[in-house]
Order: sequence, then structure tokens, then C-alpha cells
Amino acid sequence: SDADNRVAIAKAGAVQRLIVQLRNATSIKAQMLAAAALSHLTGDSDTNVQKIYTEDGIKQLVELLDLSESPEAQAHSAAVLSDMTRVFRNAVYEQGAMAPLVRLLSNGATSDIKAEAAGALWSLSGGTERMQMAIAHAGGIAPLVALLYDPAMRTRRKAAGALTSLAIGNVANQDVIARAYGIPPLVDLIGDAYGSE
Repeated sequence: SDADNRVAIAKAGAVQRLIVQLRNATSIKAQMLAAAALSHLTGDSDTNVQKIYTEDGIKQLVELLDLSESPEAQAHSAAVLSDMTRVFRNAVYEQGAMAPLVRLLSNGATSDIKAEAAGALWSLSGGTERMQMAIAHAGGIAPLVALLYDPAMRTRRKAAGALTSLAIGNVANQDVIARAYGIPPLVDLIGDAYGSE
């Protein structure tokens, strides 16, 4: 199975080598390929997430969000960080992932990058008040609302998921979303989802 293959690949030392590749990449393509491979290894593997954490990979992934000239590397890095939050939400936050993820919501070169950034913020928030408020204070709500108008349904859904996670049990964020005119596009998105079934 794919899950067994991911574990076997990691046992062979791939995660450590990929983190070294992120750290020492001499080309944009090498960064992108290393980030892509890591994103495939972390999907459902907490073992591989643990290995990335142990190898100080969160720091390397956060740096790629800001410093990489490869939109693909940025998108893959955001996807891995999203997976990392399953086990290491606080570590992802403490390594500074939130600010570059919020920046990518507006400044990402592609809709895919913006979707992955929204997905990572959705995971990072996790419905916890501390993370909800941190993302709101970093200015994450307005660009998430703007993404509700993105042409790509995947991006709109991830933005809606992030906004929902930011709003659960948090009246202050609910008010900010309403003031940013986020309610009408959320309602439209629900209508689109039910209309397509």
C-alpha cells in the first residue's frame, strides 16, 4: 500500500536526506523536488512527520515559504507544514510559519500556493483560541475572505475551511469575518456545494 511504501522510504533514510537537500539546495528545482517528495511522505504518516521534526525540518520548510523562488516549492512546503500540525501544531507556530503563510494568501504566485497556505492555516488554527487569535492578529482573515472569490473551487474550499476553523467558538473572529463581508461568499459556496450534488 502507499502508506507502507511511505514508511519504507522513510526507514531507508529519505526524510533526513530530503531535509539536507532543502537546507543545501543549489538550485530552485532541487528545492522543489525535495519539498514535493516530503509532501508525498507526510500525507498520512505521523512517523514521517516525527522524522521531519527530529531533523529540524520545520525551520527549513518555513524558510522555503519566504525565500524560495519556486511557487511549487512554496506550495509543497505549505502542504507539509499542514501535515506537521497534526502532531506539532505549537512547533509549527513557534518556528514562525504563520506570518509567511498569511503573506502567501495574498502574494502567492498561483492559486495552488494560496490554497495550500489556506489549508495550512486551517490546520494550524485547529479551532484553538490561541491560534485563532494569532492568525486573526496576523491579518489572515481578510485575505481568506478574498480567496472565497478565487476561480478555483479547491482554493475557495480551503479558504472556507480556514475561516470556519477561525470562527468556531470565537465571537471576535466571527465579527471580523462578517465585517470583511465574508458571510455572503460562504453562503454562496455552500449553495455551490449542494447545487453540484
